[in-house]
Amino acid sequence: MLLQVMETRAAKVQASVLRQVSPRATDQLLEAKLMVASGHIPVVTAMDDYEDEPIPAEWCADRRQYGYNNSIGRWVAVDVEEIAALTVNYQSIFNKMLFDFDRIASERLISLIDSVAWDIGTIQLKGAKSPVPVWFARRLSDPAVWRKVGALLERRPPGEVRVILTSTPGDRLPVAASKKDIIISVTDVAKAPGKLAISPQAVGARGPSRARRSIGSRSIILKIAGSFGTGVKLSRFAGTSSVGSWKFCFRPIGQSHKFCVLPLFWKRLAMVVRLTP
Repeated sequence: MLLQVMETRAAKVQASVLRQVSPRATDQLLEAKLMVASGHIPVVTAMDDYEDEPIPAEWCADRRQYGYNNSIGRWVAVDVEEIAALTVNYQSIFNKMLFDFDRIASERLISLIDSVAWDIGTIQLKGAKSPVPVWFARRLSDPAVWRKVGALLERRPPGEVRVILTSTPGDRLPVAASKKDIIISVTDVAKAPGKLAISPQAVGARGPSRARRSIGSRSIILKIAGSFGTGVKLSRFAGTSSVGSWKFCFRPIGQSHKFCVLPLFWKRLAMVVRLTP
């Protein structure tokens, strides 16, 4: 539920709405300070002739309370806690996500794109020669947001590899231009369903060694193509390699195991090279 809130445009939700979904989860989020009250969303649902239509709750200075006039003109008071706006506490969330990692991070959040992306430090990953930088970005399925994030990734390329965690579901992730940028949905690497804590083993399986294999796949294409004397073209964004008249696409691996099969023909024999990501 928290990750769904993080995917909304404002990353903010009315307390009463969240409680309708799950009262217990709402209390847990507030107790853990993963969400905090910040202002109000003065909208309520009037249960009379308005037929459940949302209407604004107004502040009455005389009564010193929020409320609205119903269909017969009677004042109906509104509990201020029900229209409280709950916002995401990113610092607490990032600490919770990376609790099991050997992590180095600034005491204050480093914003990369306002309300969209943050630098949340470095972590140790098996197979990495040095600490791996970790970013967090949300709403990556929004084309406008991804254009900004993608451009930032290109302007600030990583050394060996970089992990970009996101609240965006794994089946809606965009494709990074560089294979050194590993975009991972938090739900795909959580230690348990519905939990924020991320498994170091799950992230490590998608980290440095996998990035090297992905980059290595292209070098294999170049070597094979070289033996045939064919022209080779690599697109910058789509992850597409062209060898003569053949085109091969490389995209991030999801939860299911994927293979890339390269059909190469030589001396009337069909040669198939299987690359395991």
